[in-house]
Amino acid sequence: MTARHPRRYAYRHVAGAVGGVLLTIVGVTVFAKTVAGEIIDAVLAWLPDLRLPDIGFPDLPIPSIPLPDLPDITMPAWVGSIADVAKYVVPVLIALAVTQAEIKRRAARDGRGDADNPKD
Repeated sequence: MTARHPRRYAYRHVAGAVGGVLLTIVGVTVFAKTVAGEIIDAVLAWLPDLRLPDIGFPDLPIPSIPLPDLPDITMPAWVGSIADVAKYVVPVLIALAVTQAEIKRRAARDGRGDADNPKD
């Protein structure tokens, strides 16, 4: 399958890696929200309640720097959503690009020239 369909072979491995990463993230999240939360609550219940005195910090004069008035710009909600997802999507896109480069390199090395149309 590697020689006849290198892209399908590479995509299958990338999809498996992405699935593994997603399952790991979901598993760790579920563990952290259920088991680890209960363990932390149990440990905190065993610790004594320490009453520490309030520390009076000195009142130091702070210089007043005139700052310019900046316009009030709010970020659209979709930009925040993309920024949250980008930390997972960007590594996958990089992996796909590296995979494509590797497929082309192997096709050129084998003398076929085109990875989509093997000369078999």
